[in-house]
Amino acid sequence: MDKFRVEVIAQTPNPQTVIYAAMHQDYSDQFIIDEQENWPSESKCGEIIVKRLLAGERGHYGPLEHVQIVFNCGYFPHSVMQQARTHRVGISFDVQCLAADTEITFVNIEGETSPRLKKTIGELYDLWTNGEKAIRQRSIRGRNGEPPGEYRRDCKSGATPRFLKAPGNAHQENRIRQMRLRVLNEETGEFTTGSIQDVMCSGVQPIYRLTLEDGKTLDCTVNHRLLTERGWQTMGNAVGLITDSSGNVIQITKPISLMCNGQTVIEVKKKLISHPVKVLKVEYLGEQMTYDIEVEGKWHNFVANGLVVHNSFRYTGQQFIEVLEEKRSRRCILFASGW
Repeated sequence: MDKFRVEVIAQTPNPQTVIYAAMHQDYSDQFIIDEQENWPSESKCGEIIVKRLLAGERGHYGPLEHVQIVFNCGYFPHSVMQQARTHRVGISFDVQCLAADTEITFVNIEGETSPRLKKTIGELYDLWTNGEKAIRQRSIRGRNGEPPGEYRRDCKSGATPRFLKAPGNAHQENRIRQMRLRVLNEETGEFTTGSIQDVMCSGVQPIYRLTLEDGKTLDCTVNHRLLTERGWQTMGNAVGLITDSSGNVIQITKPISLMCNGQTVIEVKKKLISHPVKVLKVEYLGEQMTYDIEVEGKWHNFVANGLVVHNSFRYTGQQFIEVLEEKRSRRCILFASGW
C-alpha cells in the first residue's frame, strides 16, 4: 500500500446548493430556478439539508445523488477493485461490447460458413440465457408431472424442455459450446475454430458504427478492441476518434485498416487468412443494448460482421495465469487503478 494514491479530477463546485435545489424542487409546485436569486448561501444550504433532509428523517435522499466528485485512484489492492466492481460504486473500467444485431460467424467441420451458421450476438445471448425458440403447447400434465403450458427447449442442456413460467438451471454441457466459432490464429494469420465460454449482456452503452472500404460495418463501443494492421487497439484509439460532449463524431484523425474475414489461400489447403480493409468513416448511433462473448482456448478473438474483434476475456483470471507462468510480476496484478 506504500504506493496507494488518490487525486481529485473534478467535483461539483457548489454541492450544498445543488442538493438544496433538488430537495426544494421535490417539495415545490413551482419551477424553482425562477427563485434562484432568493436561494440561501452555500453554507446556509448545508444547514438546511442537515435539518430538513438528514435529521428530518424524511426517508428521501435522492437529492444527494445530484452532486459528484471524481477521484483518480491508483495502486490499490486488487480485492478493492473487485468489490468496487461488484457493488457498482461508480467505478469506470473499460467496457467493450457489440450491438445486438452484430453477426457472429460459426463454421462447419470443414471450416466453411453459411447464412444458416451465422447468428447475431443478441440471438446468441437469448439462446444462452433462455434456450432454443422451440416452443410447444402442453395441454395435459406431462409424464414427469410438468403442468400444462408453453415450453421452450433448454439450449444449454440440449435435452429436457423447460416450462417458460419457471425456467430451470443451466446444465454443464450445452449446444452453444459445441458450435464451432471462427477465430484467428494470431501466430499464423490463418482462421481456425474455437468455442464460446460465455455470452454476456453489457447493458446500454454508447455505440459507434465503423464503415469499411469494402462495405462492411461494425457497431461497437469506443473501447472495443479490434485487430488492426498495427495490432490490437481500442476502436477509439485506432481511428483517433474525436467527439463532442454528446458523443457525436467530430473527426477521425488516424487512417487505419482493420483485419477482416479471410481470403482463401489455395496452396495451403484452402485455408483462410485475414486481410486489412481501410476504415472510411465512423458515426455515432446513440445508446443501445450491448453484448459480448468470452472465447475458450488460446485465441481470445472472434469474427463479428466479418471483422476480427477481441473477446471479453476475464482479464483478472488471465493475469493470475500469467503470474503462474512467470510471465508477469505478482505485484503488478495485486494493485490496480480506476476512477
